[in-house]
Amino acid sequence: MNLIGLRRRYLHSKTWGALEFIRIFNMTMPFTSGFIGVVMGAGGISVNRDVIAGIFIPVFLWAGGQVFNDVFDMEVDRINTPYRAVPSRRFSIQEAVVLGGGLTLVGIIVAVLTERFLCQMLTISAVLLSNIYSYNLKRRGLFGHVNFAFCVLLCIYIGQSAVSGKIVALFAPIGIFFYHIAINIMASVGDVPGDKKTEVITLPVQVGPRQATLLAIMVWIGGIAWSAHWSHITFQWMSIMGVVFSLSLYNSILLLHNPIPQNATTTLRLFRCGTILLQLSLVMQFLSPEQLILLLAGLGSFTVVTFMLFEVPKGIYNPEGEVVPHG
Repeated sequence: MNLIGLRRRYLHSKTWGALEFIRIFNMTMPFTSGFIGVVMGAGGISVNRDVIAGIFIPVFLWAGGQVFNDVFDMEVDRINTPYRAVPSRRFSIQEAVVLGGGLTLVGIIVAVLTERFLCQMLTISAVLLSNIYSYNLKRRGLFGHVNFAFCVLLCIYIGQSAVSGKIVALFAPIGIFFYHIAINIMASVGDVPGDKKTEVITLPVQVGPRQATLLAIMVWIGGIAWSAHWSHITFQWMSIMGVVFSLSLYNSILLLHNPIPQNATTTLRLFRCGTILLQLSLVMQFLSPEQLILLLAGLGSFTVVTFMLFEVPKGIYNPEGEVVPHG
């Protein structure tokens, strides 16, 4: 059965819908944030309860946050992305709240099990800020983009505190914070049509897509430069950073040339790869070549498989019978 047939067959499945709802293809991002936090906090790789908790708390919080984001964005999504779980009516609001609340609760429980007070406080802070972002701040221009990036930064600090009880590396991950501000600004270019109709204020709505993209370019350059300052520079590091810079530059040129929703979607997908590699660049000195290759192979395989299952067929068909162009 081809991908389109597979999607049509399982389109109404709650399990399939739930995986799509939480953006399963995005889960490598919070996983990587938790992972590098754990590596920073422990000074290397080991396997124990706190390490597993530090990696997966961000994953559960991110998944729950994606669900609540769609609940708060329901009116915008009916215009921009009507195939998503809530606007397509595969999930009711009540079902979405139960799913999002359950995933978030799992993340909080895992944080409690670490018995690390700082980890617990950072987890609660991440939950509050992510939902404030989805409910209100993402509609407040630059403040929304900054809040989103700060939530990503908290995921790294959660990983650190889960294994050490403290924030071991406070400044090193700040480059990731800047890089995610840029990602969020550029991704918002794709939402401009729906945002304008629903009076949602993002930076691309305020200053225009091209002007917002230019600002984002300066921000991601700053993020890469900051990360380079705090990194242990080796040939492997330079190779990975070359890929990060190339992806970021391509995304920027693409969006500057034609800032349309389809190109914004493409840049978002490529930026996901960029942020994973940029985060890994901060801890490469703690990883052997074999560990790095195994990690990249695992993340890459997961990304490719979930992309093919959940992204490639997207928009071919939806429960309301409307054809939605695939960007």
